[in-house]
Amino acid sequence: MATIAWPDRSVDSFGFESSPMAIVAADDQPLSLLDRGIALAQQYRDYWLEVLARPLEADRISDDARDFARFWELDQHVSFARRLIRELFDVTSAVEVNLCTDQETGSPYLEIAATFTGEVDQILAAYATFTKAWVRAVPAGTREQIRLAYTVE
Repeated sequence: MATIAWPDRSVDSFGFESSPMAIVAADDQPLSLLDRGIALAQQYRDYWLEVLARPLEADRISDDARDFARFWELDQHVSFARRLIRELFDVTSAVEVNLCTDQETGSPYLEIAATFTGEVDQILAAYATFTKAWVRAVPAGTREQIRLAYTVE
């Protein structure tokens, strides 16, 4: 079990504890830098998951989609996809998240739908960037449960 001691403990404006030096130990042995990072990440995990799961303004998420995302623990991935969409594309509509059913397999999935504007080359480049970031960040099984649908104006 790791313990974290905070000499000269203080709290910053975001509510995080900060100090010039954190002493982290397990069974009276100093932890490696990686283990220290893991201990701190675990300490703030719930906070960041809650921040990432907050809906962006103007996004519309159906109740069914919200329940499905929570049941399968997809909130953080849906939030990541919405943020990527807003960063990479010129979005002209609300980003909508709905629960849909695959016509071929009958499997449920979340559809993230938006309308974009722009030149075809610009949209294709943004889509390629979206796909690379999505594949790097989201596990394969989870990617099957969340799909992007878009319309170009």
